Amino acid sequence: MKEFHVNEYLSLKLEKNRTNIYIDGKLFNSCFYLLLNFPIKTITSLKDIESVDEARDRLDAPFEYHGYKDLVIDPEIEFWGHCSNFQVWYEQDYNSRLLDSILAFPLLRKLTEKGDPLAKKVFKEEIINRISSRYVSVINYLIEHNYLDYLSKEEMVILFDEFIEYKKKNIPIVHNILNLSRREIHNLSEIIGFYKLSSLENLILSNNKLIELPEAIGSLTTLQNFNLYNNNLSELPKTIGNLNSLQKFNLANNKLTALPEAIGKLTNLKSLRLDSNQLRELPKSIINLNSLIELKLGFNFLEELPKAIGNLTSLQYIDLYHNKLITLPDTIGNLNSLRILWAGNNKIKEIPETIGNLTSLHTLNLGENCLSNLPEAIGNLTSIRYIKIWKNQLNSLPETIGNLTSLQELYLNYNELKEIPDTIGNLTLLQNLRLDKNKIIHLPESIGNLTSLEGLDLRNNKLSNLPESLKNLKLLERIDLRDNPLTINSDSTTTSVIDQLNSKKVKIFI
Repeated sequence: MKEFHVNEYLSLKLEKNRTNIYIDGKLFNSCFYLLLNFPIKTITSLKDIESVDEARDRLDAPFEYHGYKDLVIDPEIEFWGHCSNFQVWYEQDYNSRLLDSILAFPLLRKLTEKGDPLAKKVFKEEIINRISSRYVSVINYLIEHNYLDYLSKEEMVILFDEFIEYKKKNIPIVHNILNLSRREIHNLSEIIGFYKLSSLENLILSNNKLIELPEAIGSLTTLQNFNLYNNNLSELPKTIGNLNSLQKFNLANNKLTALPEAIGKLTNLKSLRLDSNQLRELPKSIINLNSLIELKLGFNFLEELPKAIGNLTSLQYIDLYHNKLITLPDTIGNLNSLRILWAGNNKIKEIPETIGNLTSLHTLNLGENCLSNLPEAIGNLTSIRYIKIWKNQLNSLPETIGNLTSLQELYLNYNELKEIPDTIGNLTLLQNLRLDKNKIIHLPESIGNLTSLEGLDLRNNKLSNLPESLKNLKLLERIDLRDNPLTINSDSTTTSVIDQLNSKKVKIFI
């Protein structure tokens, strides 16, 4: 165990490969990740950030979509990175801009409770400073977790010009942001002064118990961000179309069965979340949302997508996971800005050839469908890095798969594949290849050309021999050969390959 003392109240310990934070000798929390674990080329985009929160928000999309979260740092190196961060945080008078707010403020609160004189001095100051910073995600965090309760009425009046009243409690409007999350709200009519907010830009009503929205909601025409996540809404009023300044609309985790055609009037919309509802179809007016960049439709009951989906040419991310789709429309190929396509856990039987037009595609997830083959045109996706087509019925792969020379991860496990094309050897950037749970009889010698490969899973196939070229995989860290009828004796190529891999300290499961 390694231990680092920041001061007499705050210390860090490396325990079971995890960095744990201790306050006054008692476990407080674990550090789940070292934020600045990202490729050096992204640093140039962070020159103008003012806080770790901004860095986190700036990097959220790359982490989710580009796999940076999968980067692994040695636990001890990560521990010393955390120690360095916490030491600087303390030396800079617990400046909350230097840590993620979801960690900094709970730490400051607990340190204050334990009598740390510096924490007692700066705790309230940091709340006021971060409220004054106008950074939306931090303000929302402070409001949702009741940090404003530490401010006096006088300080609240100085900080905020406008309030609404709910259950006899004054709630401030902070820089045109009204956060009413987690307040057990059933009806907006219970909020006094709500419809007098003529310049409201951000409205957060997530995690409440709203059953409906009144027609009057259409009067909030300055709204840019409207969050209704996790309520009980079954429909939207037609006046929703009046919110023509709206850029982000979160309706996930409700009970919507249909959308009004009026939603097509939200032509400035960039992000629309409709995941985890009960939608069976999309309105025709969706064709008008040509500014849309992100569309989340996962966990609904959609049986088909309208051909008009192809008109959303600004779309970069579409989530169709866990619906009832049988196919994708040909017009999907018109989405030439698309980078992420999630369509796993449907009933898709075929992919249109037009998918080959998606030359900006970075990630493709078609896992848990009913595909028996892939179109030749998939070879046109030369920018793609991540493909997951596990749990289908694939019995062959097109030769054109060898054109995907940017590919880093390929998941083809749980299929019916009997062989792999020679062209697989062209994928020299491939790092992880899963072919487990297939019916593969032999592997091509060209697999030895996968010089970037780190993980190879061949479990549950029908391999009796291994190609000698596997010896060439210089970066291989692990290979799983379990449940194959391998011929292992002193004269077999397989034995020679295994011995060679063992000598390179590759983890072999057999």
